[in-house]
Amino acid sequence: MQGADRGRDAIATLLVDFIVPIYKDGLHLTLYQTLAGENRWLYQFEDRGLRARDGSKYENSPVISLAVRGSEITGFWEYYGGAQFFRSRLDGTGTRGDVDAAAHQIAIAAFAELQRGLTGDAAALDAFLARFADGARLWFPPTPNTQSPYIGRSAAVQLLRELLVPMYPQGLHVKWVIVLAGGTRTAFELQSYGRRRDGTEYINSPCLCLDVKQGRIEALWEHWGGPGFFEPAG
Repeated sequence: MQGADRGRDAIATLLVDFIVPIYKDGLHLTLYQTLAGENRWLYQFEDRGLRARDGSKYENSPVISLAVRGSEITGFWEYYGGAQFFRSRLDGTGTRGDVDAAAHQIAIAAFAELQRGLTGDAAALDAFLARFADGARLWFPPTPNTQSPYIGRSAAVQLLRELLVPMYPQGLHVKWVIVLAGGTRTAFELQSYGRRRDGTEYINSPCLCLDVKQGRIEALWEHWGGPGFFEPAG
């Protein structure tokens, strides 16, 4: 029980001593979607607030994943997104709904193609890109070089085939650690590793979510975690 007590103390310290004081009028959350896996729950939501320090606006669309054993939370992971990731796609009801089995199987097959495509299998990458709907939307955390959403299959081609794959001459290696599903969407909690063209190392634990409707990928969201989220257990 000592380990569990230390975990609860750490979470209490994080929330009470760090998170809550940052926002003068509270941090307001809107839950958009809940996905489930084996002993695992994943929440897609948006949060917003005013920082107490200077009154500046905070807005983001994180993902939180909880590992649950019995009545206890045994693990907590938060992934960083960007503002208004989900608002244009969901109604904020926060429901999970029954898993669409056909959509889930397509997402699993699509991820396998992406996995091979990122390590140099051009045919697999083409197969993955062909799964996108004409009006698909792709969301990535904001950087100086990205501005989401990217719209359409052509945008997916440009991002993956022309930008991402050439960035890693020896391949970007991705494996899933956890897979979760809810409604028409499937999320993959991942570990990824690669070496960039300039020789620098890339290590991350992102979360990738695919929304599949009528046999096509309608939306893709990527959230960023941190190096070694799942080590050594992963």
